[in-house]
Amino acid sequence: MMLRSTVADLFYCCIRILIIAGFIGLGPLEATGQFSDGIEDASSPNMTFGTRFNTNLAGIGKPLPFWLHANKLGLYDQYTVNTVLFATFDKPVISGENFSIKTSGKLAGRIAGDSWLGIQTLSASIDYSILRLQLGRFIDPLGTNYHPLSSGSMIYSQNARPIPKIALKTDGFVDIPSTDGHVQFSTYFSHGW
Repeated sequence: MMLRSTVADLFYCCIRILIIAGFIGLGPLEATGQFSDGIEDASSPNMTFGTRFNTNLAGIGKPLPFWLHANKLGLYDQYTVNTVLFATFDKPVISGENFSIKTSGKLAGRIAGDSWLGIQTLSASIDYSILRLQLGRFIDPLGTNYHPLSSGSMIYSQNARPIPKIALKTDGFVDIPSTDGHVQFSTYFSHGW
């Protein structure tokens, strides 16, 4: 009962913020929350939910500024006011020392001139020793650049939802044994549809 009232309070708080923002023309605004019962349990899913509100102060009918819609996986309609509702989850299925299986996903809906509701990302990953096999729709930028500061990949864009794919890779760079960390390697092979 406590969780339900907390979720309801957060929902009504988000609605109030959106109404106020709509009247005074602020944007972007974001409100997020997490399910928690105060117990840390590695087997329970990590869930996040929330809403985002984007508008253009220059006026309705003009495109949103580039930084509000670019590299957002096609979640925003750049020509109208956007309210985005989302829920994410991250669930370890099996956790071991050299073997683990994890699932993750994001359900999103957009209320805008071109409204949309669907699965943004959904994937499963299997880790064994230094290798990771990942299946599904997942965000996986290529290259060794610092992605938060990057202007984007030259190979594929993050302006649309990820395509379904399968990838076999190492988790970053891995030390070659007996080199004291001075020599490392990284592998990546993927195929998408």
